[in-house]
Amino acid sequence: WDSPNMLSLLRCIFGPSLFYIFNENHTKGHEYIPSKIEAYCNKILLWASRFYSLVYYTSPILIFYLWRKGAFTLEALPGWKDFSRVAIAASATLAGVYCVRGFSRYANSEYRRFITVIALKKKTDDDLRNYDFDFRAWPVDYSWKMSVTKPNAAKRKLFDSWCPGMPTISSLGLFNWLWYLPYNVVECAMTCSFGRRAMYPGSTSLLQRSEER
Repeated sequence: WDSPNMLSLLRCIFGPSLFYIFNENHTKGHEYIPSKIEAYCNKILLWASRFYSLVYYTSPILIFYLWRKGAFTLEALPGWKDFSRVAIAASATLAGVYCVRGFSRYANSEYRRFITVIALKKKTDDDLRNYDFDFRAWPVDYSWKMSVTKPNAAKRKLFDSWCPGMPTISSLGLFNWLWYLPYNVVECAMTCSFGRRAMYPGSTSLLQRSEER
């Protein structure tokens, strides 16, 4: 294979899910029908993603439970070796599923045309509007990182507060800021970890994966 074909195959392996294909004038089209191999691979990857999300959000409870059971002692080291073998085997299996799904997508002319449109997207999104796909793959038009800030303001923010909403040295004074620093760090960690997700539960991957088919 030449380089363009290999690049197209890689895009098919890591590309987003395609749901619907509209006509050229953005009118009613038809639903994207994956092959049986791609459909089976999607189901396997979906359940793997659900399992990962479940473990991720319950990890504090799992870690505490394993700690109480003595899983972090030297006596439990052989058990962790067996667990590492299972994890490596599962990772290799998932990598194979990704590759098989990528080959199946590459054999589908509709998906190959769609992934080419995403790769060539620069200034116009007219061609992208002909497809309904995973919104996370939509090209970013604007990011807050693109905002231009003054160097002095950035330096002041770096030294005064590393967490949004955390009291600054200028507002509390150095002594009070150091005195309340442990409480503020715990509060910031809780807010930035599960606090934001509790406010916007629809943004959590666990809920999103549970609603996927």
